[in-house]
Order: sequence, then structure tokens, then C-alpha cells
Amino acid sequence: MHDPLAAVEAGFATRTAVEVRLGAQAVIVDPADRGTPRPLHVLLGGHAADVASVARTHLEREGDPGAVRVIVTLDEGAPPLLYRRVILPVHLRSDDARRVAEVLDHTETTRLLRPAFTIRTVIEFDGAALY
Repeated sequence: MHDPLAAVEAGFATRTAVEVRLGAQAVIVDPADRGTPRPLHVLLGGHAADVASVARTHLEREGDPGAVRVIVTLDEGAPPLLYRRVILPVHLRSDDARRVAEVLDHTETTRLLRPAFTIRTVIEFDGAALY
């Protein structure tokens, strides 16, 4: 058996919600239960978390980046569009914003999702696109 890059476990008891084990955490993910996230939300949430953590690591090289937000949406199309908004609390020059976007194009989840989706990244500050 090989060592996986990542592993999760999902299961359910008869007529109960599906529980996904993500390391030490458990999340209820069940398309039949309207109060829980759907599997697609968990996929996008994992990608948003990956993008946010890589953005934080990159921006911390220049000091405390403050509160960075990442919003990921999936739009229908052929292929579907994965639209990523990275909202910064500080202004960056356009070259620096471009470098952040380039770094985000190489996250683990981006590399996995790229064959299935068109991925667009916008770096924003104060409601305006920097890149």
C-alpha cells in the first residue's frame, strides 16, 4: 500500500446523515439534509481554505497581511468556471498582486481541479481588482 497525499473517511449508519472525518474533525455532509453542506460545498470550502492558507503564507513574507478573505464560486459552463476572489486588507502594486495570483495557481487543490475547471483568480482591495 502506498502513502496517500491525503485521506478522508465518510460513512453513515442506516437512515442517518453522512459524516465525513477530516483528520480529527467530523463534518456532516448530506445532500438529503437541507441544514448541512452538500458535498460540492465541502469541495469548494477545502479549495478556499487551501487558497487562503497559501495566500497567507506568501503575504506573511512581507509582514502581517491582516484579514485576507477568499470567496470561491462555481459557475456552470463548458467547462465550469471556478471563480476565486482574494480580498486583501492592504493595497498591493499590480505586479505584487499578479505574483500572489501566480502563487495561488500552484496550490495542491488548484493543480487537482485545473483539468476539470476554468479557474479565474481576482486579487481585490477596497472593492477594486488589483489583478
